[in-house]
Amino acid sequence: MTDTETLAEPAGAQYRLFFDAVPCPAWMFADRTLRIVAANRAAVQAYGFSRDDFLAMTVEQLSPEADRAALARQLRRVKTGAAGGQQRHRLKDGAVVDVLLRWVRAAPARGSTGTGLAWAETLRADAAGAPGDGPRDAFDCAPVPLLGVSRSGQILEVNQAAGVLIGEPATILVGGPLARIVDDADGAAAVLNLEGAGCWSGLLRLRRADGSQIEVDVRAAVHRSSGLRILAMQDISERMRTEGELRRSNDRYRRLTDHARNLREEERARLSRDIHDRLGQSLSGLKMDLAWLLALCDRFEPTSARSAIAVMMDRIDTTIGIVRRIAGDLRPGVLDRLGLQAAIEWRAAEFERRAGVRCRVSTTGPMPELDHLQSTELFRIFEEILTNVSRHAQATLVRITMKGERGKFAVHVYDNGRGIPLDAVDSEHSLGLIGMRERATLLGGTLIVSRGRRRGTLVVVRIPLKPRLVGQAPDTSPDRSPAPD
Repeated sequence: MTDTETLAEPAGAQYRLFFDAVPCPAWMFADRTLRIVAANRAAVQAYGFSRDDFLAMTVEQLSPEADRAALARQLRRVKTGAAGGQQRHRLKDGAVVDVLLRWVRAAPARGSTGTGLAWAETLRADAAGAPGDGPRDAFDCAPVPLLGVSRSGQILEVNQAAGVLIGEPATILVGGPLARIVDDADGAAAVLNLEGAGCWSGLLRLRRADGSQIEVDVRAAVHRSSGLRILAMQDISERMRTEGELRRSNDRYRRLTDHARNLREEERARLSRDIHDRLGQSLSGLKMDLAWLLALCDRFEPTSARSAIAVMMDRIDTTIGIVRRIAGDLRPGVLDRLGLQAAIEWRAAEFERRAGVRCRVSTTGPMPELDHLQSTELFRIFEEILTNVSRHAQATLVRITMKGERGKFAVHVYDNGRGIPLDAVDSEHSLGLIGMRERATLLGGTLIVSRGRRRGTLVVVRIPLKPRLVGQAPDTSPDRSPAPD
């Protein structure tokens, strides 16, 4: 009996489409000669060889010449069953790639035909290809979850990977209806209605044994003679979750960008009004005083001139104060000259004077030395916290504590106001909180907002003293600060 005749045995015909549906490179080879007698389309696409090229090769010739002796020894050791390991394969263009190879040797009772399956992260092959008969071992050991379903929707075949995916052994799944595990009536109907050479691909929702649901990418085809519907599945639940989170993150960033742009425009408008109304008026008055002084000098009235000069000096002092306040609002000079602690104390005093809310600032432990970026971002977070207190808290007291911890620095801000609503803590519409968290993340740290047991709000921002790159894992050590009362 020839190798080709061995593959034509009817006993393997029902697994023919399973071999075709495997999206990784797969071959079948003769047990004695190791000659390749079938290759699926995924192997053709991934390796670059044509099907005729493969049929003229042995499985040893897939490896570079230097690796063939070791490969032959490995194959001889595997009498029946499955084995595998790391191998090197050559592509048609001469490139050599690492592959994770799985060998399956069928029992010799039916011609000793074996099947080899290979898959690797370095190769991308997702097409199913031409016909080829595969033994039961290839079906069971395929790394892709596979199901065989009858025209009426009864599950007739389940491989090991599908059992793991669904969370139930094949002995329980076989004989049951497809509807028991597929939570998508339209998709299941599309699979069952396949006829002839038809195929279907799409997404289905599967119910696992533990009650959870997963999204799977399915490719289905129908076996012409038996009518068996062959389903090759890939779990994409994690990818779907990641894509969903990415979309939500993009939406948050868009809203945050719009919010930041609106805040910038509001700030520019306020500064424009301050410059026009206060600084402009002061300078206009100063110009009028100078004109008056010039007229007095023409009339030789020194007493009146001295009085005018004193008024001018007062206006100049007022103007200087306005300029300093505007410059301080843009960036306080005390932050650059004296550091974060002095800047927070200054801003707290300004807030107390303007808003009428008492502020108490304290430190615990020695203040560490922070770099320019750390000081700036922490100060801006503190300013945003005070803005929220002024707008929403209805507080009469704000306590600010700066703490030097092991390799970390933390700022705790507690107000005795009405307390933040619980649904606002993680709301995607709380753009101020999102902005503060993004600033903390930029420093590799965290920002935690919590409501007091009775009232009040506590905000804790903690950063590592050693700067981290954006995107590195943030500090996730537990917050040991007491909950506010």
